Amino acid sequence: MKVKVGMTEVQVKKEIGNPPFIENFKTLKIGTKDTTTYWRYENDMTIIFKKHIVEAIERNHSVMLQKIQEWADPKNKDGIKLLFK
Repeated sequence: MKVKVGMTEVQVKKEIGNPPFIENFKTLKIGTKDTTTYWRYENDMTIIFKKHIVEAIERNHSVMLQKIQEWADPKNKDGIKLLFK
């Protein structure tokens, strides 16, 4: 794959083009100001950006959404907040 952890959003767009879908939410790790965005491409791949840098690549969109739900659980003291556009 052409996209690697550490690449910028600009580099990703240059390599594989604009994402067909950007999630309508961002996540915010509790206790920080670092937001994370999620770009979804065909073939169920989601590229996860923190501070506009690729942090991870998830090849199964459903798995990624399930992880976010677990992290956003109010009982998770190390969790995240969901920020909707």
